[in-house]
Amino acid sequence: MVMSDIKLRPSPTRRAVTLFEIAIALLIMAIAVISIAGLFSSGLRAQQQARFRLLASAKAIDLVEAFNACTPINPTADIEGLDTWDSSTHYRAYAPDLECRLASHRFGVNPLPLEIARRLDSDDDEIARLIADGAYIYYSQPLATTSWEEGVVPQSPPSELRRLVFAFVGEAQANAIPSLAQKAWPYYVPYPSPPSYVHHAQPFIPAEPWPSPWFTSLGLPRCLLWERTCDPEVQTVFASLGDDGLPYGFLPYADIPPATLTAADGLPAVHRYIQAALWYAQRIGLPAAAVTGLGAPLDDFVPAVEPWRQTLAYRYLAHAATCLTRWRDLGQLQSGEVVPAAALAGQSMPAVTITHDLITRWHESCLALGARFAATHPYDWSVPRPAERPMMMDWPLIESDLFSAPSSAVIAGLSPTTTATMWKPIAAQDVARPGASMSYPGAPLTPALWGDTRHFTLAAPFTAAERCRELVFWSVDWQAYEDYETAPSAPVDASKWPRMAPSSAVPQFIDRLRPDVGGPEPSGLPWLDMHVYSYRNPEKVILFTRSMAGVAAGTDVSADLVLNQSDHNNAPDRDPTVFRGRYGADRDFDRRLGRGPLPATTRLRAVGVARFQVYDPRLPFTIR
Repeated sequence: MVMSDIKLRPSPTRRAVTLFEIAIALLIMAIAVISIAGLFSSGLRAQQQARFRLLASAKAIDLVEAFNACTPINPTADIEGLDTWDSSTHYRAYAPDLECRLASHRFGVNPLPLEIARRLDSDDDEIARLIADGAYIYYSQPLATTSWEEGVVPQSPPSELRRLVFAFVGEAQANAIPSLAQKAWPYYVPYPSPPSYVHHAQPFIPAEPWPSPWFTSLGLPRCLLWERTCDPEVQTVFASLGDDGLPYGFLPYADIPPATLTAADGLPAVHRYIQAALWYAQRIGLPAAAVTGLGAPLDDFVPAVEPWRQTLAYRYLAHAATCLTRWRDLGQLQSGEVVPAAALAGQSMPAVTITHDLITRWHESCLALGARFAATHPYDWSVPRPAERPMMMDWPLIESDLFSAPSSAVIAGLSPTTTATMWKPIAAQDVARPGASMSYPGAPLTPALWGDTRHFTLAAPFTAAERCRELVFWSVDWQAYEDYETAPSAPVDASKWPRMAPSSAVPQFIDRLRPDVGGPEPSGLPWLDMHVYSYRNPEKVILFTRSMAGVAAGTDVSADLVLNQSDHNNAPDRDPTVFRGRYGADRDFDRRLGRGPLPATTRLRAVGVARFQVYDPRLPFTIR
């Protein structure tokens, strides 16, 4: 075989992928993988945001429900004083704004420490601008906004809610004053009833004796006849001596000890009480036919006689005559009981026959005139309102006069001398016969107290936008900071510190929470945790009572929390340092000291979650 006979077949064409082509393929694959991974990440973020929106919606409903339904009262708080600054009812702590009512240790809404809030970034620097304007960023204990005791709530709250913070955007309006400090009107008494008097164990009266002398009743503390602050002639109905030297009026009858009260004592005393009530009716000019006549009960006022005095007269007449029913039965009263003639304060009173029909007429007239006067004279404070018909319209509309010069004076009893300044109150109408308060009857309300009623705006028309604020939620892991529990509380409004009104028994304006300041704690109701909603640091329950510097993370701090105390007047937060939250608080409420991994120099971004429109009321209210 020769070489020339061999025929070589051509080799097939070699095909290979170049490195460039491999790089392109890898790039395409990387883009696909990254896109898919990005979709997972976006989906997780969307799911997380949706979850936070759901939590924010639930929390917003929870907040509004608590605001609408939970009580805003403080039963053991002083509501009357000599001046506006003596009672917190004018202060920010009592404002009917949502954050003021709920930022309380009873509702679990707490201001975020400013040291932490200032480290948070947000879209359009909204958080920074709110803080610069004086607003707070809030966090809440991750449980229902109720007044539950901390001992019955979970100690391991869901972590998601810890990241939810919120704020109230928009200026709050000038709110109504819920109760006038100088006189917490309205006062209520039963109809019928005798002239109103009050017990004063520690009276704050400028001079003794007061125009109406002090008296004691059945061994009770010293009393005074408050109702004479508007009409001194009520004194005769209450207690006086007749021209015959015998005691007339309600007190001589009521002061007979029940163990010795017999018909021989009671019946003459009732007669003299009835004559004292008849004396007042005659004194104010009521015609005899309107008083002792047997016509239909009155449903309107007799002309030419002041309505407020008519209301008082029939209240006293009905009560005095009703006292007669203890000594005379129906049959005897149908025949009639003769009340002998008398002479009081130089005024002759004829004998009068009291019958069952007359007693009924006085009683029905008393109820009708009391209701009519309250409805037609809402700003006449000379007559207590009927306890049988308390209603919203009994409360006067009062606000602060922001456009006139404020009032200034020295705070009563405070040493060293300190001057306070506050806006004057103004009412919807000029108050007729404001009289004086039951707490300080020696300090009548004068025209100088009031501002200019032309500046009154509570009843003015308004647009919906004027009543609108925003509740804005963000999510941020603020509890990742190393000092999230040791950072001091946000500044506490001074009106959150419980204080007493002035008392002559203790010559200091004493702090209720610090009985060691200025003298002993005076007698009276203690400041019970379950009774005080508007006072104290909002973080009160979870505040640390000592410095946590040097304490290791995870240390049990159960014994270092204020919580709720049985000995309320000696609660740990009576110390101003604890009250202010200087040592921080157990903000995740797990009773262990927490320290996050992030240093305080790190900034976090708060991601917007949801915004809700909320109504901003000017008047305090509850829906149910």
